[in-house]
Amino acid sequence: MVFLKVSNSVSDATAKPTKPEKHRNHKGISWPTAAIFIVGDMMGGGMIALPLAVVNAGLIPGITIIILGAIFTGYTGVQLGDNWTLMQKRWPEYKSHCRRPYPEMAYRAMGTRAKRLVSFCLCLTQFGIATVLTLLAANNLSNLLAAVGFPINFCYVIVLIAVVLWPFVMLKSPMDFWQAAVGSAVSSTVAAILIVAGAIHDAPVCQKAVTYPEFSFTNLFLAYGTIAFAYGGHGAFPTIQHDMTKPFRFNRAVCSSYICKRFLFMYQEFCISTFKISFHTEAHSNCSYTLSQKG
Repeated sequence: MVFLKVSNSVSDATAKPTKPEKHRNHKGISWPTAAIFIVGDMMGGGMIALPLAVVNAGLIPGITIIILGAIFTGYTGVQLGDNWTLMQKRWPEYKSHCRRPYPEMAYRAMGTRAKRLVSFCLCLTQFGIATVLTLLAANNLSNLLAAVGFPINFCYVIVLIAVVLWPFVMLKSPMDFWQAAVGSAVSSTVAAILIVAGAIHDAPVCQKAVTYPEFSFTNLFLAYGTIAFAYGGHGAFPTIQHDMTKPFRFNRAVCSSYICKRFLFMYQEFCISTFKISFHTEAHSNCSYTLSQKG
């Protein structure tokens, strides 16, 4: 009879199970680039409309809503990232390219009807955002051309901008046009800095005659709607995360981008409201237009 000698060591008995390796893409964007995508996605039309919202709601209530909005939407952004990481772990088919990750979350949670509903809501939201930003860009460009002596009808400028931007919306995924995200983030940051500079420049003259509306719940809820619009970029979060080389680090992108946006938003609204630039009787929904008409 032959006996096999089995050797057991203390290290074998106390060895901890190794953690499963986290999913990585061979090609994609880094988490700093993803943060730039988020900044470019959420800073835009909402940013230049926030000063009027803060004026209508009041400085303290307006700033409070902005802070709470940042906390809640930042938390849900991190939760979306954790959810997509979990889905890639449980269903390996999501590790490959996925054009609509947000509806896929709804499908795994509540079925096909929920997936269709989320897809419809995303399309409706993106159409509304694209319409607002196209009108805003056309308005700014039309005013700029008129200021330099080349007036063009506002309606023609809308068509021109739509034609120029149309080819870019046909690209496959964010990793294919990361340069646009960098340009969007840089231009939004420069716009915020110029707005603050204009507010400081006009403060000595404009603060002498400013009037503010009395507090009312109607103005407060209208301001809340504008501030909520400024945070309405969650539909693109899973798409941005899916194109990262390390999707499990999406929470870093969310936190860093929100810190950057909150600093710019808060400083801008503080300057506009404290220096009393936005006249209630003359305030425009576009604060850049309001500042360009003053002084």
